[in-house]
Amino acid sequence: MEINKKEASILKKMFEHFEQNKNMDLKFKIKDENVFKRLQKLNLIEHQQDKVSLTELGFEESKKIIRKHRLAEKLFHDSLGLTGNEMEIAANKLEKIMKGNVEECICSFLSHPKTCPHGKDIPSCSCNGNSCHCSVEIKEILEKSVLPLTQLKEGQSGIIIYVHSPEVKNLHKLIPIEISPGKEITVIRTSTSPLFKMDDTKITLNRKIAEKIMVRI
Repeated sequence: MEINKKEASILKKMFEHFEQNKNMDLKFKIKDENVFKRLQKLNLIEHQQDKVSLTELGFEESKKIIRKHRLAEKLFHDSLGLTGNEMEIAANKLEKIMKGNVEECICSFLSHPKTCPHGKDIPSCSCNGNSCHCSVEIKEILEKSVLPLTQLKEGQSGIIIYVHSPEVKNLHKLIPIEISPGKEITVIRTSTSPLFKMDDTKITLNRKIAEKIMVRI
């Protein structure tokens, strides 16, 4: 289903209203008559008296748009350090071309994030956090923007982007600090027992785990 910029904007606002109020009825008028008629024709909205609401199809379509937008925000924020209006503009552009398995690839690259940089929920995908399908070409492009922690030299610091390792779930049992995206980590020693510093705390990590921690320099 092809949705233009104005139509997508209305659907996003309606979905966000539902998130905040748990009520899909909106008491406002869509000023652009062409957009209003188009959304009705696509069976995405219905109109009763002074209320405009999402149909079941409209709710699912708006959720897809929101998911793409928040994944794009997360990608630009965590991988490139963008924030504010700059991040929003970039995310708006990316969500429009996020087709095929690009969306799933970004989801997998970010280790299936639950929330966007604003702390809002990212609607889940069909993979349920297991294995998104990602083309080799897209994966290579994305992975060029980050490096494994083990590739940093002594004295170098990086921002943790994601941890792609099953062992990460048990890390809290081994070290007194949380390894999570957005935190800065500094390499102190790269020899036999790699030593790192994070939040003024020195920690040692198994090399196999350290190489699964992806950072942006």
